[in-house]
Amino acid sequence: MKKQENNLRPIVLTHEEAIENGRKGGKKSVEKRRERKALKEALEMLLERNYKVDGQTCNGIEAASVALIKQALNGNVKAFEVIRDTIGEKPTDTVNLELNNDQREAYEKAAAAIKGKKQ
Repeated sequence: MKKQENNLRPIVLTHEEAIENGRKGGKKSVEKRRERKALKEALEMLLERNYKVDGQTCNGIEAASVALIKQALNGNVKAFEVIRDTIGEKPTDTVNLELNNDQREAYEKAAAAIKGKKQ
């Protein structure tokens, strides 16, 4: 167990208090799920509606796509990134490193030293 700071006290709940807290958490979770479901349904409804964009009628997804492309063309980098990621062109976020034996040993020593300091 980690050493506690002097100003922290452990929380001690009775069985009844723990049950009541669990009940409150469960009710709040249900409430949040209902809110997310209502938001999802509202957005789906709005995406199905027809909109006029540049004199043409299109559904919500098409209208949002046109707006996103316009933003990207006006220099909005975030809009460009959303388009790029959506069409599957997102660059990978991982880096592959190959270490030779000397590098691996140095890494393992450093990791062991860091781990020893944390304990």
